[in-house]
Amino acid sequence: MRTKKRRGFLTRTDIALGWIFGLLPLVGIVIFSAFPIGISFAAMFTSMTNNDLATMTWNNFANFTKVFTDPVFWHSIKITLWLMGVQVYSVVMGCLIAYVLNQVKGTKFFRTVFFLPNITSIIVILTMFKWILDWKHGVVNEFLGMEIQWFGSAENPQMLTWAIFIIFAWSAPAYGIILYSAAFRNINPALYEAASLDGANKAQQFFHVALPGILPTLLYMLVMGIISGLTLFDWAQGICALSNQGAGGVDNMGLTVMYYIYIQGVDFKHMDVAAVMSWFLFLFTAALSVPVFRLRKKAEEAV
Repeated sequence: MRTKKRRGFLTRTDIALGWIFGLLPLVGIVIFSAFPIGISFAAMFTSMTNNDLATMTWNNFANFTKVFTDPVFWHSIKITLWLMGVQVYSVVMGCLIAYVLNQVKGTKFFRTVFFLPNITSIIVILTMFKWILDWKHGVVNEFLGMEIQWFGSAENPQMLTWAIFIIFAWSAPAYGIILYSAAFRNINPALYEAASLDGANKAQQFFHVALPGILPTLLYMLVMGIISGLTLFDWAQGICALSNQGAGGVDNMGLTVMYYIYIQGVDFKHMDVAAVMSWFLFLFTAALSVPVFRLRKKAEEAV
């Protein structure tokens, strides 16, 4: 005899379906995240042929020796740290632009304009800058009356790094402007009024009222900037392709750590060596990010 299901109670079928649908995302995480992480960790201590997992053999830490004695790897770290300076610019410029936008009319329109680089295809942006920075007929060189080879040359290879820096800096503040604008709007207007009554000018209100009020957001964007800067890949790869100087550009001046990891793991099929670089980059990123996360937690508690 069938029993009627009472409202408020779950049948075994309901519970089973709940477990199935609840476990599906977990299965995806295990297959596409946890398993590859485990393989990359094991690969650090083994040698492989053509990235074939069946050929993995213990190599007595030889991969670590290859990585840490590789001058190109240390060069890629220097390039990465150089380009990470964009994030410092991004945090400062994004904050200033957002503050100014909150003081003028047409804020929504200007926020939309400034956010466009964040949603524009990287291919479109690179094509635009290929025209702007062209060494013969580019807009910049025409304006300066010079013929600077922005994508690097044998005489000035470092210009390639500056080209990446400029293009990345053009798009980097876009996302931060939106977050900073929202953070500024959440500051209690009474704080500005009190500061004004105490004789504080606009600059003093910015440093003593606005900045402390958005400090958690500021530190969050700093953490995201550190992660984004240390894992820079797509801009470097795209601009190096524009330079027509091979992977990494002339004298590897466009070779970031992530780009080098890609070259080692995919192009050269040295996934074991790439695994060591990846874990080094992860630990280095964590070492820089964790202290900022702690500062952000304290800032949130203070607010």
